Amino acid sequence: MSATDGNDLRTGEVPDIDFHKSTFSEQGACVEVGRSGGMVHVRDTKNRALGTLSFTIPEWRAFVQGVQAREFDDEAMM
Repeated sequence: MSATDGNDLRTGEVPDIDFHKSTFSEQGACVEVGRSGGMVHVRDTKNRALGTLSFTIPEWRAFVQGVQAREFDDEAMM
């Protein structure tokens, strides 16, 4: 990913972000999501040192809507 496509891959901890994990998360297979500076940041709870993926709010909203519409289910991907 590059800065030109709106997504950013950062390594290490992102300061001053309050990350949240879903209460529906299965133990050990989770991501955390936080907002800062008009961006949404996502990281793996098991390996935070890998960094975060950062998306604009419209990008994140489009992703969530796709998940809710089941666009990423196996059948939809074929």
